[in-house]
Amino acid sequence: GDKVLQKIINGKNLYLKLESESQGFSCTKGWYYRIFLYNGEVVGRIELHPNDSSEYITEGNIGYLIYPLDRGHGYAKEASEVLLKYAYDYLGMKNIRVTMLPNNEASKHVAESLGGTYIEYAKVPKNSKLYGTIEGVLVYNIDLESKKGKKLW
Repeated sequence: GDKVLQKIINGKNLYLKLESESQGFSCTKGWYYRIFLYNGEVVGRIELHPNDSSEYITEGNIGYLIYPLDRGHGYAKEASEVLLKYAYDYLGMKNIRVTMLPNNEASKHVAESLGGTYIEYAKVPKNSKLYGTIEGVLVYNIDLESKKGKKLW
């Protein structure tokens, strides 16, 4: 049957705490986690959307936001690793799509450090809620069953 949704997912230097289940940007289900350090400080949030539909190519399976003052410490990478392991072990997800604005160097760096491969620049489709707000995104794929993917944990 269905695996129980984990409300808290522990990493080495931080943990993720489930904040809400929601529809996300598209009509696909998603889970939002706050990223906590073990001293109780919240440094950002991360979300997981299990959709694998090509019509949502411009919407990633994971998305992260680290608060400005907390950037540069590797929190996005570690939080992503924790969430990707969960996605693989509990949800059976094998490929993770990460999307970002073309000028987001930090996000590109995180995707590449997670073993992501650049796939394409995708224009936002008319049926997306993002349509009209941004023109397009870079699409990366992380293959969790590849050697690179397995090295994450």
